[in-house]
Amino acid sequence: TLISEALVNNRDLRMATLKVQEARAQYRLTDADRYPQLNGEGSGSWSGNLKGNTATTREFSTGLNASFDLDFFGRLKNMSEAERQNYLATEEAQRAF
Repeated sequence: TLISEALVNNRDLRMATLKVQEARAQYRLTDADRYPQLNGEGSGSWSGNLKGNTATTREFSTGLNASFDLDFFGRLKNMSEAERQNYLATEEAQRAF
């Protein structure tokens, strides 16, 4: 129908949808800072003589790092709530189209 075609080709509506997606992603990033972070890594190496006359060396290492920010004054919570409100406002602006 003409209405569906107009909605599909509406640039303002597409921009509003993209802004909602951006605001949602920013909110999720900010909110993730409130929770513990866990990072891991690993590496390995091998060395030896091609003729097999010398000893072979193998080395492996792993690491694990955990961190957590104590939110004594509510800074992280307030930032997360501000991003949530921004996301909700952007979503409402899109609905206005």
